[in-house]
Amino acid sequence: MVGQVLGHWTQGEGSSHERRADALRRVTAVATLQDAVTAIEHQTGRAPVVAVTGAQMRAPNADFVGLRQKLLQTGGVDGRPLLLVFGTGWGMTQELIDTADLRLPPILRDPRIGDPDGAYNHLSVRAAVAIALDRLLGESR
Repeated sequence: MVGQVLGHWTQGEGSSHERRADALRRVTAVATLQDAVTAIEHQTGRAPVVAVTGAQMRAPNADFVGLRQKLLQTGGVDGRPLLLVFGTGWGMTQELIDTADLRLPPILRDPRIGDPDGAYNHLSVRAAVAIALDRLLGESR
């Protein structure tokens, strides 16, 4: 399925959207997280720092502000590239969470806009990715 989606945007009808096609030509589909880690290490010479987050993430050991500072200072985390992994509403395996270098907190709704305890945190993965990337790489903070 990933191959079909990528093909649509890079070679099929969707390829007329040049900016999207250019961005998606950089995507490489792999079968496992370990395959992604190996590919990044092969490409960069350094194993990536694996950071996980999801709606049900418990016991975070990192935060977006601190991670952003590291990324802005060095372009990576302690000289290593970052591999950011998102869980779905069903979460991710405990094994994956336990082996990750960093556990980022879930994206919570702002308590100033009607959710004082931050209990509503179920977003689509696409929305969570957009918010997380903005927090990490956005222009203003």
